[in-house]
Amino acid sequence: MTINVIIIDDIPLAQQELAHLLERHTDFQIVARCEDVLSALRKIREYKPDAIFLDIDIPGQNGFTLLDYLAPEEHHPLVVVVTGTPDREHLVRAYKEGVLDYLDKPVDENRFDKSIERIRTQLSSSDTEVPHYPDRMLDFIPCFFNNRIKFITPEDIQYVRSDARGIYVVCTDNEYYTELTLAAMESNTELFRCHRQYLISISQIDKLIPLENGLAEIKTKNGHKIPFSRKYYALFKKWFLNTPKPESRTLEQEVEHMAVYLSNELSRFGINEFDTGIQTRFGEQYGLKVECEQNQDATLSLQLPFKHK
Repeated sequence: MTINVIIIDDIPLAQQELAHLLERHTDFQIVARCEDVLSALRKIREYKPDAIFLDIDIPGQNGFTLLDYLAPEEHHPLVVVVTGTPDREHLVRAYKEGVLDYLDKPVDENRFDKSIERIRTQLSSSDTEVPHYPDRMLDFIPCFFNNRIKFITPEDIQYVRSDARGIYVVCTDNEYYTELTLAAMESNTELFRCHRQYLISISQIDKLIPLENGLAEIKTKNGHKIPFSRKYYALFKKWFLNTPKPESRTLEQEVEHMAVYLSNELSRFGINEFDTGIQTRFGEQYGLKVECEQNQDATLSLQLPFKHK
């Protein structure tokens, strides 16, 4: 059996040293060499290697972030961490991540051979579980813009969309291409799945417009319109209406919460917009009402069933 591996190190000489050590193991084949995290992400998706040798001292990004960028359903290879700056923190984190082995530079030949044997044993065992690395919230989303890498914080994202060209992160100023999948960002950020091709930042929702057949449309604070599929709209309502109401929530936040609740209740009665002239009152179980006056903008009056300090 041929075991395919990828070497990930920003220093070409370090790559060559690992390649030289691998030459003695004829059942191992190097399918790619990478100098940065994002190119490694592409090669892992392309080749689906059995194992990777991962330098964690890559400038600009810690090598561990590569594991964060893999979505749960993507291929997860065995990982042997290689580092030139060994310390206890790196060692502890490596094993918490579930990596197979940890090597210090310069790599000792005998110690390297033991890692190779561990890879063989792991792959040949019939009851070996598929590697899965812990989900961790991302501090930045790596994107490409003008042939450069731009790191965007999840808080600056309005929504993310996927189309035939790829996946794009949409911010106030521009949109940026990213190598990360929707699933990876959904798992490791607070972005909410509203459609199989869209993620939305909850804080960027200005209006929810219920449509026919259980569908809805989102209007963002910058005026973008995003589809809300039946499946994810139902999940959103269930999640939003069951969100705990902490005492620390401000009155403004509570009003926003109840406004979405009201919109959902109105849609049950076929009222999809706040038309002028409508006067609707719900029972005490909801504790809220809508007041609209002729020739004026609709005003929302909520009788909140919660007490505020």
